[in-house]
Amino acid sequence: MKTRDLLKKILDLDSVAIVGMEKNTGKTEVLNFIVKHLGDSSTKIGVTSIGMDGESIDQVTLTPKPEIILREGNFFATSERHFKEKKFLAEILEVSEIFTPLGRIVLAKALEPGKIILTGPSTTTQVKRVIEDMIKLGATTVLVDGAIFRLSSSSPFITDGVILATGAALSLNKYELLKKTKHKVNLMKLPEVSQELRKKLSSVIEALWLVDDKGELEKIPMKTTLLGIGDLEEDVLKGKRIYVTGSLSEKFVRNIIQRKWKTMPEIIVRDYTKVFVSPETLDRYFRLGGRIFVLKQVNLLAVTVNPLSPKGYKLNSEELVGLLEKELGVPVIDVVEEGDLT
Repeated sequence: MKTRDLLKKILDLDSVAIVGMEKNTGKTEVLNFIVKHLGDSSTKIGVTSIGMDGESIDQVTLTPKPEIILREGNFFATSERHFKEKKFLAEILEVSEIFTPLGRIVLAKALEPGKIILTGPSTTTQVKRVIEDMIKLGATTVLVDGAIFRLSSSSPFITDGVILATGAALSLNKYELLKKTKHKVNLMKLPEVSQELRKKLSSVIEALWLVDDKGELEKIPMKTTLLGIGDLEEDVLKGKRIYVTGSLSEKFVRNIIQRKWKTMPEIIVRDYTKVFVSPETLDRYFRLGGRIFVLKQVNLLAVTVNPLSPKGYKLNSEELVGLLEKELGVPVIDVVEEGDLT
């Protein structure tokens, strides 16, 4: 039932990013599952990637990995090199002006089933453009395979929904796995600012700003949070919130905690992909009264699990799914164990 519900949710969206907590957590299995069950003649699925995916051997661990399998009628976007290397018939629909180290991005349609290596654009702006182009060419939903350690494709400003893949590759201790996954899910659930404030802050593209209760902005003489909070003092805040246009760093939040201010300042970031703070530091900041808001909350469709580690160890799938679902409050699916809808 959960897998069918997930597929229905996907059909309602123009784009969905599939991102992993770690390498080998099952992103490709999830992508293949969706393509298999939604890639019929009535559903024109498109697929692309940020970075490269679909190779048969993991280039880091040198272990076998599942290849991306397309069905007849699927749209796809990949580099010129990998388009030429495929072994199935496809129709070229457009050759983009977006360049990768392996050539321009080719937008095409599979005329028969086959395996493909996806080499997509490297920036979120380019990913957004490829999604829009594929939809114009006839795709109803575009799946974006997010590269490891690059969650940017799952930004709510880029894709309409997100599937988060986790599993034994992250940790063989199910409670440690839960801790790390829950941290990411909690970031995805950070509350939004008001629509009025979002509209105003969306056009602010650099530096740090103080935001008062009327939405008025005052620029802070800092361009990044990477060096901490600098000379920022509590009396300057006076109940104002801090808007960070770029990344929110570990050092910045730690510095705020170390100042031992009477009131923890509230922080606003663009979306969850901008938060690079450890679970321990965030937990302490929240316990001291701090709060973090986002301009736009991500639409988390489900968490998927891969209980098999690259080294061959396997966690109990049923126990893992039950534990995560209880603690995360979102649908949790092992698409290999639960995903046979035939």
